[in-house]
Amino acid sequence: MRSQPKTLFPLTLLILTGSCTANPGVSPGPPAEIPLTIAFATKVSVDASEVKTPSASLSAKAYTADQIKTTIQLGGDLAASVNSFADVVLAVFSNNIKVPTNPNFTQCQFDSTGASCNGTSISGSKINPIKMDFADFDLDGDGTKEGCSGSTCPINCNSVDYCETNADGTFECPTEAQSTSDLKPICVRLWVKSVDTGATDFARLLAMRLDRIPCTVTSGSTTCLSQTDIDATATSDRVQNPGRGAYRATFTSANQQENTSLGVATVDNARTVGVAYDHMDAATTPDVNKKSIDVNLKELKKLSSTQALLATTKTRSVVSQETVSSSVRKTVMEDNTFQDIYTAFGGNSFLEYVSRFLENGNYWSGTVHSSAGDIEFTSLCSRLTASGSDPIGTEVAQSFCTGDGVDVTGVSRPTYQESAATFPSTTVFPAAPTF
Repeated sequence: MRSQPKTLFPLTLLILTGSCTANPGVSPGPPAEIPLTIAFATKVSVDASEVKTPSASLSAKAYTADQIKTTIQLGGDLAASVNSFADVVLAVFSNNIKVPTNPNFTQCQFDSTGASCNGTSISGSKINPIKMDFADFDLDGDGTKEGCSGSTCPINCNSVDYCETNADGTFECPTEAQSTSDLKPICVRLWVKSVDTGATDFARLLAMRLDRIPCTVTSGSTTCLSQTDIDATATSDRVQNPGRGAYRATFTSANQQENTSLGVATVDNARTVGVAYDHMDAATTPDVNKKSIDVNLKELKKLSSTQALLATTKTRSVVSQETVSSSVRKTVMEDNTFQDIYTAFGGNSFLEYVSRFLENGNYWSGTVHSSAGDIEFTSLCSRLTASGSDPIGTEVAQSFCTGDGVDVTGVSRPTYQESAATFPSTTVFPAAPTF
């Protein structure tokens, strides 16, 4: 049987930086401890609330300090919006859902009466039942499977010679990988039965690849705790680093009343979202403190009665942070297009937005272009804090932003990727679970 590991080492596999469309690769490395359980992340967001406002828009008529301030605050609102879309689907893992790392666990299910993996009872329950399949599959639609282990253990025990064998011929997940090159990602396809809204059948919700599972840190720290430290730390002092991975989700907000130029309409908002996230440097390299989230979102507005398509929104948003000059530099970028087929929502529109600032800095740099055309500038530098008679939003020389390391000159926004916002087909991800 497995012994308790001395340290908690998150799964060490890489996701291609800035893309949701490539399968991860692995480099050989030293031995790595394997945790006893997988605790799924419930949030992968990157905060940019320093510049957020309760209500912001690009309605400026001139480049006054107040209008630039509004544009600065828009970045915080964009970040909050993309974070909410990325995190909302992960609420399915609430109630501290965990599964043991076990090469024999290929399918697990939770309901209001308990949980089990391949017939073995484990702890946990869910009001809305969920079923999870851990078999390898093609997440990004490139025709190649992700190379996952096929179980809740990050080791393919048929490919290594150090997994302990039980009397019945089954394997035990090792407490340590002899090399990081032996570690595999963990794939998840998840169905949910939303009984709280009257659903009677399971429906597809989430397809995920865990390149590094979440790790535990203490409040105010960014370093992963060892298992010994976790056992000695009060639960109230623990927080979770989400790790690294990618997922696709699909969900619909049905029968929403919306005011349109055609009158009040009952609309279904069908959304598919593709997310790539990376928080691991913040846990393993505190002096770098890098985090990023890359979201591609497609939203279809349809009449509830006929499912006639009214409008399409396509958005790619990237929010990231890293340590620069003893401060945390944050970047918010968005590419957004809105196609209003019947001019029911005010017509077509677009937004191209890039901004950068230091968490405790004095300057903000940004590039903004929009269909409204009210504010159009490239690499503008302005004050992020008031100074004397100069309020927030006062335009200043570019050298101030260059000196702070926040100048966005030459920084291009990432454009929307249709393939990254595409949910796996029913051939790859069946409409209903088979177990």
